Amino acid sequence: MQFITPARRARLAWFHTQAGIFLGWLTFIIFLAGTLSLADVELTRWMQPETAVIPDGAVLSDAALDRAVQILREDEKAGRPRSFIRLPEPRDPALHILHFNGHAFTGSVIDPRDGRTVPARDTEGGVFFFNFHYTLRLPYTIGEPLVSFITLATGLMILSGVLLQIGRMIPDYFTLRLKASRPRFLLDLHLLSGTVMLPFHIIITWTGLVLMTGNAFPFIPVRLPHRPPQVSGSFVPAASLGPVLREFRQRSGNAPGYIIFSPGKITVYGLGSGEISAVREPLDFDGRTGRLLPGDTKPAGLTDGITRLAWGLHLARNMGTVLLCLWFTGGVLSTVMIASGLIYYTTLRRRRNVSSAPGVAERLCPGAVGGAVVAFFVYLLLNHTLPADMPGRRGFETNGFFLAWVMCCLAGFLPFARVVAGRFVWSRLVWQAVLALAGITGLCVVVSDAVIVLGGLWLHGVRLVINGLCFVTALSCLAGVYGLRRHRVS
Repeated sequence: MQFITPARRARLAWFHTQAGIFLGWLTFIIFLAGTLSLADVELTRWMQPETAVIPDGAVLSDAALDRAVQILREDEKAGRPRSFIRLPEPRDPALHILHFNGHAFTGSVIDPRDGRTVPARDTEGGVFFFNFHYTLRLPYTIGEPLVSFITLATGLMILSGVLLQIGRMIPDYFTLRLKASRPRFLLDLHLLSGTVMLPFHIIITWTGLVLMTGNAFPFIPVRLPHRPPQVSGSFVPAASLGPVLREFRQRSGNAPGYIIFSPGKITVYGLGSGEISAVREPLDFDGRTGRLLPGDTKPAGLTDGITRLAWGLHLARNMGTVLLCLWFTGGVLSTVMIASGLIYYTTLRRRRNVSSAPGVAERLCPGAVGGAVVAFFVYLLLNHTLPADMPGRRGFETNGFFLAWVMCCLAGFLPFARVVAGRFVWSRLVWQAVLALAGITGLCVVVSDAVIVLGGLWLHGVRLVINGLCFVTALSCLAGVYGLRRHRVS
């Protein structure tokens, strides 16, 4: 007996289409922000060009750690939020003192060699995309449950899409008709990008659900790791951190990743490399003497183990370069899958009903999809064009991102629709305008970085990678403008 009967297929297709069109806009930006957050460390380094003076592999000195403790003490006296220390790592050689500003972790940058404070510009950097990925920049009480619901719906949409195409998965690997009509080309692109990285789509969606189980399934108790309890009292340690880190290396065999402080206690977390699990078990030290405190010998339970694995798979913090690049590629294909599905729906709707005025979905699609790329480039461009010491520049960057995105979305509702020979040219004009704006802005980002970061520092690997991705994306957008002029509509 065939499981996918015509009636079930019709219901699956209805759910896949309706859930996709109502939630696809937010799902697209969530996946795009999540993909960019995989390179949040590199994006932050790019957006703070002043830190380029710190060479890769710089040795962490005791003087730098003592200076970090001094800054912690000054912050506590000034009443600033509680901070923690992120230690140098292969992806970022700087020493960071970070505190939570309500949306992202920001703070001072210290040269690990001598403890001098690097006058880095105030920015949220790549952490902006990390926060936007799981809260949509909304208050946590609203944003996290909303993203949890969208993630659950996305998992069901992926499942329904697999069931709809289960008989054609192998052919879809090799089907992309570039010269076909626009709806056929978009459908091929949607199926190809969804099929090629199907295991990644499943892993990233359902691990996201595990991480947000408390919001998606509030009846399941899950204890998330590495969230220290909020306690009162002075958190600045009296013990020197240098000997503490050396003993941590000796005891655990891992490189220390970051340090969290609580009254009378120093907690050091180790970050392994080339691993899937999120982090190793931390070690606690006495905040006054620096001696190792007795640890909890109770083994981690099954729930904690699953949560740690989900953290590692979803965040990809400890993966090697090859796996991280694979995860980034999967994120790009996920956004392509969602975007092509949204554009296919609006294109197919116009093809079936060419005599009616463009609907809300068709008007929103260019700005919601293409405008997100414009907003990303505007965010980077503002970071390099605003004065480095400008008060409140962090807010100008983030507000510029949303302003650019909203303006692109509103462009689709401007009253310049025209009917030529019985077919709309309106949608094509809006798409060409948005893609052209994205391409020009992306090229301006690369040029601005070349102007600001002079000399050999511009040839640093991190800057070359970020600038290369911006350049390729900008050229792709400009190629899309040219392709829309030549591509057949039906």
